[in-house]
Amino acid sequence: MLYFNVIIYIIIFISGTASSLTSDEIKAVQYLKKYGYFDGQSDTAPCNFDKVILENALKVFQSIAGLSVTGALDEATLNIINGHRCGMKDFGKYYNVHDVDMGSITWSKKNVTFAVTKYPSYLRADVTDDILMKAFGFMSKHINMIFTNVLYAPDIEIQFVKSIKRNNYTSFDEGSHVTAVSTVPGILGKIYINDEIEWSVKNKKGFSLFRTAVHQIGHILGLGHGNFTSIMSPFVGIQHEFNELKSSDDALNILQTAYESLPKKSSLCSAKSIDTIFFTRSYQYLYVFIDKYFWKMDSNRDKIEFPKLISEKWKELIGPVDAGYQDENGWTYIFMGTHMWKYFGNNLEDGYPMKINEVFSNGPEEVFSD
Repeated sequence: MLYFNVIIYIIIFISGTASSLTSDEIKAVQYLKKYGYFDGQSDTAPCNFDKVILENALKVFQSIAGLSVTGALDEATLNIINGHRCGMKDFGKYYNVHDVDMGSITWSKKNVTFAVTKYPSYLRADVTDDILMKAFGFMSKHINMIFTNVLYAPDIEIQFVKSIKRNNYTSFDEGSHVTAVSTVPGILGKIYINDEIEWSVKNKKGFSLFRTAVHQIGHILGLGHGNFTSIMSPFVGIQHEFNELKSSDDALNILQTAYESLPKKSSLCSAKSIDTIFFTRSYQYLYVFIDKYFWKMDSNRDKIEFPKLISEKWKELIGPVDAGYQDENGWTYIFMGTHMWKYFGNNLEDGYPMKINEVFSNGPEEVFSD
């Protein structure tokens, strides 16, 4: 009989310990463990967590999420936990909120390429490319880097997938509320965007692909998560998706500081002079050249390509360009010093460059921009 009573007592004791946390609290523990809020507690079963430890972790979480810091698992906190968010950890080996060591994880070059290697299921490729170009362009305006969309061998690869499992930092399952994840910064980067989410493009319903892309680019460049007002906030709320991205964002200031040692790129707005400009045939596009860079603009003068190195489009050229034009047949002529280059698209015509006075018998020996 004594043996039976002891067994009953042990069962009651274990049951009481296991049920010390509610189902919502156990869910919160699982969530907070996943995103790095329990230092040194990774092996503790959720049902055995001390409520004081959970309360302290919730206070940190609530502070980052912009909630009332109570340590209580209230409705507002549960709504954030059950909502969509970035899949990268808030605290961990590579990323810590408000404590980012940029020195060891920045890119060492200012010209970085990117490409989408797997497009979303229900968004056209050209629309997707346009949004991502704008996202990289936004970053390019705030830091000293140039991002170029390429077809092959990109530095940054972007894929729309329904699930991904690479490691503890870069993974999400089908049906999850994770919007996207990235690999940790390095020589190459990968961004995986959740293809189960109906991404919003122009209207205010759904989740903004533009904001999500900017956020993941921030990770690729070395940023950790920030508080609820930052583009690097891990939490995604539909009501906040279309807030204007601010240049005063602390995350952008961190990036500017981290990458300020890279060689400076030209700015179209701040340029004191322009080397040359010319329209393409039918006046569809306008090319603007400054030093080693060029801009491509549409007929409304809206910039549609952020500054690129001239050599990225015409590999035989470095710049600065003295003059240029495109004829009605689509041939592009570039003049630098005493020589002329003739291109169709990006391809140099055989026999070029040629001396200007050999092409035009009565022409000048040299062309120069003033």
